[in-house]
Amino acid sequence: MAGTEVYGSPTDDNIAWSIDFESAVANYDQFLFTTGDCVHWLVANKNDVVGGTPYTNEPRDISYSSSSSTSYQARWYNRDGYLEDPWISVDDHASAVAAGTIVYGENSFGGTHASAVLPLHGGADVYIRDTVIMASSQLTANTWAVTYQDDAVPDFTTSSTNEVVLSYLIGVGKTPTLNLYAGADCSASTAATTGVATPAVVSQVVSGDSTLDTLTVGIDIDKALITSSNIWNNVDSSLEFCLAVTLEDGGEVITEE
Repeated sequence: MAGTEVYGSPTDDNIAWSIDFESAVANYDQFLFTTGDCVHWLVANKNDVVGGTPYTNEPRDISYSSSSSTSYQARWYNRDGYLEDPWISVDDHASAVAAGTIVYGENSFGGTHASAVLPLHGGADVYIRDTVIMASSQLTANTWAVTYQDDAVPDFTTSSTNEVVLSYLIGVGKTPTLNLYAGADCSASTAATTGVATPAVVSQVVSGDSTLDTLTVGIDIDKALITSSNIWNNVDSSLEFCLAVTLEDGGEVITEE
């Protein structure tokens, strides 16, 4: 946790890598511990993680996490003589092991501590920042949110410009990536026939919650191409497509809806 080990390459996330923390962010004072898929994560100040004297099963402050948008405490370990310490978890260590909410441990410690989380969530990552410099971009529970509002409105009249309009709530200020796939399941990843349907952002405004934007997306469908495209189901004469809205960071997909 000293952040002094350097190995691997930051440009290749397929293998473990690390940089010198202080060289990367001088005077860093906060950690973000997260699973690779960002399902489990927490933000804690450096002093609460490694500052002061060693501690054993003591409550430590968490600024916010995947389970809470407000500060709270969880019991962690950072003992002298234990190479696997510190143990950092979203919940108290005693329950986090089985629950799979351990987000940091050292010395390649195995057992349930690792097996209940790492292979299920794409490993784990540690980020650092200087809150004095980064105060304007604090992470919240909604930073990477994408939630479809289940409100698709079709309009296939001759004068329509967007044949389908739908909305999402997304993290405030985030720029979404839109991809349209044939079929009802986005996991199939079969792109819709080129030119038949084009999704685009119609508007993006701050919602009633200041941490979220309301994103309105319109899908312009070329009605003349529908029946010859792969989004047309000849069996029941219906349209079948899936719109994937993703938020990315550094080329990596953080959230997809």
